[in-house]
Amino acid sequence: NYVIRPDGKRKKITDDLKEEIINEIVPGYIVERHLEKGDIVLFNRHPSLHKGSLMAHYVKVLPGKTFRLHPAVAAPYNADFDGDEMNIHSLQTEEAKAEAKVLLEVKKNLFSPKNNTNWVGCINDAITGGYLLGLGEFSKEEANQILYRAGIDYPFSKKTISGTEIFSKILPKINFSDSNIKIQEGEIIKGIIDKNLFGDEDGVLIKEIDKKFGRTVAFETIKKAFNLGKNYLTEKGITISLGDF
Repeated sequence: NYVIRPDGKRKKITDDLKEEIINEIVPGYIVERHLEKGDIVLFNRHPSLHKGSLMAHYVKVLPGKTFRLHPAVAAPYNADFDGDEMNIHSLQTEEAKAEAKVLLEVKKNLFSPKNNTNWVGCINDAITGGYLLGLGEFSKEEANQILYRAGIDYPFSKKTISGTEIFSKILPKINFSDSNIKIQEGEIIKGIIDKNLFGDEDGVLIKEIDKKFGRTVAFETIKKAFNLGKNYLTEKGITISLGDF
C-alpha cells in the first residue's frame, strides 16, 4: 500500500509510518490499497473472442497466489482448469465501476447473445452428482445432512426420502414439464436431473426460472444445484474403468 503525494512522490504505508501518513494526508493525495472483499474487478481470458471473455466479478480474498473462479462460470471464458492464464483488471474510477455493474456483471450475462444458450450452469461433478442423487433413496438423517452440506436448512420428517425430493428443496415454486421431467409447484414429480435441466448451454430449467422468477433467483438456484451435486458426489464417489468405454 502506498500514498502518492501531489508532487508525484510515493510513500509506502507501514505500521511505523501509518500515524504520520494519516496526519499528513490532505486533498490531492492518492491512496493505493490492496484489493478487498467485495471490490468489483474485470476478469479476462485471452484471446478475447466474444463478450463473455470479459466479465465483472466481486473479489473474495483467499490465501494463495492463484485466481480462483467458480466452475459454473467457466464456460464463457472457455476455461478448463488446465493452467489457463487469466487476467484481473482493477477498476480505478467510480464511472468504470458503475459501467462494470450495469454491463459486465456475471448476472447480466447469464445467456449468450449469440444463440441464447446458458453461459452459466452446472458442469462436470455437479451434473454427475445431481444425476446420481436423483436416482437414490435416503434415510431422514442422510437427506438432512445432504441438504445441510449444500447450505440448505430443511428438516425432513418422514423416514425415507427420494433424491428428487431432496433436489426439489432448492427449487422455487415453479411449474415446468418437458419430455424428460415434470415439476409441479417446485416438486419434481417424475424425471431425471441432468445436463438438460441445469447444465451450461442446455439448462432449460435455468431459462424458465429466470423468466418467471428473475435473475437473482435463477443464480441462487444454480448455486444451490451446483453445491448439492458437487457435495453429494464428493461423499459418494464415482469410478470409471476401461469397461465403461
